[in-house]
Amino acid sequence: YLRRSGLSTQEFKQIEGNSRAYSLFGRVLCFAVIGYLMEWKLSLPYWLTAVSAAVSVGILAGLPEWSHAPGSAAAEKARPSLAEAFLQAIRSRWLVLLMLQGVVLFVLARVISVNLFQPILASKNFGVGAYGVVMGAMTLVEAVGAARPQW
Repeated sequence: YLRRSGLSTQEFKQIEGNSRAYSLFGRVLCFAVIGYLMEWKLSLPYWLTAVSAAVSVGILAGLPEWSHAPGSAAAEKARPSLAEAFLQAIRSRWLVLLMLQGVVLFVLARVISVNLFQPILASKNFGVGAYGVVMGAMTLVEAVGAARPQW
């Protein structure tokens, strides 16, 4: 898509890494606070997540329409389609394998961090707040890695 649009493909890796890092830095702050919020009121993080999702939907609704000239053949051909995206994914065995690998690694990382670190911290008499700080520190390392994809 970048090549077809005449955009730079060389900078994509760094731009994508920076975007991911910004997202993760925000998550670091949330993780550091979330544990203490859970100590105060256990369900509060879930309510904050629901509010955040609603705000995201509001932002999505305010985004402008597709930027190609309306009605042009190029606009219709380039228009993103969820159904076409699924068809492309199904047609490519490598893409499906890569997506599954990503999901598996994500789930394993989260299961390990929750099922391993939380009991260890609990056995050392750390509260839920400390668990949020540990998760924040782990995410900080991930954010630095995302910001420097050339490493």
